[in-house]
Amino acid sequence: MTPSTTTQNHLPKEMNYLSEQEELGYWLLSQSQQVRDDFKKDFTFSGKEIKEFVDSLKINSQSIKF
Repeated sequence: MTPSTTTQNHLPKEMNYLSEQEELGYWLLSQSQQVRDDFKKDFTFSGKEIKEFVDSLKINSQSIKF
């Protein structure tokens, strides 16, 4: 049995990424240097900032009563 020509002509053409983070990386590579620099400025956090955020989540989760 052979596939119909309709099936052969309508194969999906999309890339499958291992993760959203990998997909974002490929997207950033296709952007201008200005876009990459702005992204880095807006979405890069120091270790201290990440620790403070995680600590705030712990404090907030302790105050929520179920």
